[in-house]
Amino acid sequence: MCSSDSVSQSRYIQYEYSWRPAGKGSPRLTLVSKDGKTGLLGDDFQEIVPPDYEIFDYNRNKKGLFRVAKAGKFGFFNEHFQKIITTEYDYAEDSERDSTALVLKDGQFFRINTKNQRQSSGTIVTGKQIGRAHV
Repeated sequence: MCSSDSVSQSRYIQYEYSWRPAGKGSPRLTLVSKDGKTGLLGDDFQEIVPPDYEIFDYNRNKKGLFRVAKAGKFGFFNEHFQKIITTEYDYAEDSERDSTALVLKDGQFFRINTKNQRQSSGTIVTGKQIGRAHV
């Protein structure tokens, strides 16, 4: 087994943040980055999520969703760090009220559930309106 020093020196450039999720026996998670991309390591310093993401919103876990971005497209991982919503959306924001996400694709906002299924149609908006969208 490798120590944290040898892992960080050999594969990762920067240690970002470490935390222990709520719950008895939860492993310590460590956010790391390499070449400007972010990933996640577990207690044993094994990769849980490879450092492939420009954005990994670890603090967004309101309803078990972690927002990620890869190649400028957004998606989500669940609390088990399985990709459940593919990185295909131009914008994505998780909901504070349920386990859905507000996404933007092809100029249209709509909600999707954790199975990546469309929940309702949205209104076509311009890029300037994205910052004013409410979840």
